[in-house]
Amino acid sequence: MLRARAWLQEHDATSVKVTPEEAKEHQAELANLSAKQMKLFLLKFQHEEEIRQQEHAAFNLQRQGDVQRAMAMNQQLKQSYANVNADANQAAATAESSITQQQQFAQQDGLQKSDARASTVNNLLTRPIVGGYGYGGFGGGGVHYHFY
Repeated sequence: MLRARAWLQEHDATSVKVTPEEAKEHQAELANLSAKQMKLFLLKFQHEEEIRQQEHAAFNLQRQGDVQRAMAMNQQLKQSYANVNADANQAAATAESSITQQQQFAQQDGLQKSDARASTVNNLLTRPIVGGYGYGGFGGGGVHYHFY
């Protein structure tokens, strides 16, 4: 009975729908109940209390399921981000390797061209000069004729 009165006082004090005057009326009505009315009030109170506890337990069970689903989704999202990062890192490594390879090819090509230029210049510098203008003329003899 004391628990029922304490609950009613707390309910009336915290409820927005109950004015202070109505709360006093409830307490007065509760004090004026007959034994049978008091027993019915207590049975109703106990029944409502059981329903509240069941609703609370169902709410907690639902909430626990929601939390577990949210955690699983969060884990999946983290894994997805990790996969995206791994793919991005792999793509970056491939691109970097390709760029490095292109640089090496360009460097080798540049060295080959440089060697070819040096060889050409060396050939020009080291070949014997025949004739007065630096070429051997026609037929290798250095003499040629012009007809007019």
